[in-house]
Amino acid sequence: MAKVKISKTEHPYCYKGLQYANDILENKIPSSRFVYGACKRFLRDLDEGKYPFDVDYAERYLRLVQNFEHTIGNWETKNIIYEPWQCFVWMNIMGFKHPETGRRRFRTAHVEVPRGSGKSTMASQCGLFFLALDVGGLCSEAILCA
Repeated sequence: MAKVKISKTEHPYCYKGLQYANDILENKIPSSRFVYGACKRFLRDLDEGKYPFDVDYAERYLRLVQNFEHTIGNWETKNIIYEPWQCFVWMNIMGFKHPETGRRRFRTAHVEVPRGSGKSTMASQCGLFFLALDVGGLCSEAILCA
């Protein structure tokens, strides 16, 4: 299988997530052993290619959800902008596909972050994506809890 190329210009949000994973493994960002392990597994899976990584699909998701506007509070930007860790989480969930079925590899995800970190926002964006924006997708089923 061909090695995945994540371009900073073509896939800026996936690149941001990839950089996050590399920074965790290089100890530039403090993390728990669970986050470290997730980053290590992600990079290993990219290299091994057992599960194809659809960088275009992951990037499409990240671009679309960051077009949503803030609904509460005063923010510097009109639209919601994902932090690198959020890009990493969602590119993992959306990017890896099963080689035979083409469905997402990860059908269940447990994202545990502190209060005020955007859990409800991310869950609602995911739900709306699968409800209305995943045109032609094989994975348009989501049950969410925030």
